Amino acid sequence: MCAGIITLLMSSAPVLPLLIYNATGSAPLRFYYLEQRLPASGEFAVFKPPPGSSS
Repeated sequence: MCAGIITLLMSSAPVLPLLIYNATGSAPLRFYYLEQRLPASGEFAVFKPPPGSSS
C-alpha cells in the first residue's frame, strides 16, 4: 500500500528539465542549469508564460 502511494506521488510531481538551451539573443547562447529557487542578484530567471499569453 505504501509503495503505491509513493509511486502515485512521484508520478504526479512536475518534472523540470535540468538544462535548457538559449538559442535567442536575449542572453548568451549556451546551456543553462535550472534550480528551483529564487534567483540571487545578477542571476537569470526562467519562467514559462501561461498558455495563450503570447502576442
